[in-house]
Amino acid sequence: MAVYEMLWDCAYCGTRKLLGKTHRFCPGCGAPQDPSRRYFPPDEDKVAVEGHEYVGADRVCEACGSAMSARARHCTQCGSAMAEAPQVRRVEAGGGKPATGPPARHALVGSGGDAAPRGRGRGCLWAGLGLAAAGVALVAALVWSRPVAATVTGHAWSRSVTIERFAPVGESGWCDAVPAGAYDVSRERRRRETRRVAGGQDCTTVRVDQGDGTFREEERCTPRHREEGVDDDYCRYTVDRWSASRDARLEGEGHSSGPRWPEARLAKAGECRGCERVGGRQERYTVRLAPGGGSTVECEVDEARWREMSPGTRWRIRRRVVTGGLSCGDLAAVP
Repeated sequence: MAVYEMLWDCAYCGTRKLLGKTHRFCPGCGAPQDPSRRYFPPDEDKVAVEGHEYVGADRVCEACGSAMSARARHCTQCGSAMAEAPQVRRVEAGGGKPATGPPARHALVGSGGDAAPRGRGRGCLWAGLGLAAAGVALVAALVWSRPVAATVTGHAWSRSVTIERFAPVGESGWCDAVPAGAYDVSRERRRRETRRVAGGQDCTTVRVDQGDGTFREEERCTPRHREEGVDDDYCRYTVDRWSASRDARLEGEGHSSGPRWPEARLAKAGECRGCERVGGRQERYTVRLAPGGGSTVECEVDEARWREMSPGTRWRIRRRVVTGGLSCGDLAAVP
């Protein structure tokens, strides 16, 4: 694995393309190397490091800001202990433009970039909170309601019975799921799914800052895939099934007459083709309430509550304060 020197530019005298491992001090003015100014060289300026022994990323003296080898126990500039000193910040792969402006005292691992102005960030936060509060207030206003008394003025009901018929039904589906007893089956090839198939690798050479003034080049590969269609047999067929054919229905107004089920007359009973049978049942009960002021509301309830809500009795419902709409969700008898 080839190892090369990082480059850095001296911020004091302007000397450029100094070697990150060899030149710990600027040969032009003697200024110490600022590790935050290291960058990857262009290919024509790469300098190989022969017999390099990697001992870890440099550490930054917290007292004077000098970059020291990972092996150093004390700073050679000021003598401070280096055991707890943070590592230098490394250049990200593909990055590497030299820093501009005055030299930084030191660069620490994990230090962030330029922060947004505090005033602007705080203003955005308050604006966001204000919008959220306004949204909550609007929703609360729309659902805000108060209880009102309403009188029962009408009743309605409906009941129906589904009649099912055993008859041929045309269906289609993948042939491996055709039901037993199907007939008149026809087949065709159809795209059923797609699957990802490995198709080699895409590789690129990446530069990795080792943090000690050098970098290495390594190859990183990601798998390449292609989408491949999978065809299968698709069938159209006929199968005899029970399915809804018609409804027998009764409906009425008023409370005293009471709801009843319609008579389910079958054209032909049995298990033969063309025979009929009774299927599911459906029922619906509604009560009309008048809270006064000319407005009315119809509430759908279960049969027990429908029978309990006699004509003329008073019940509590809710009226939305903003829109004036009536809600049946909180029905309760008024003493």
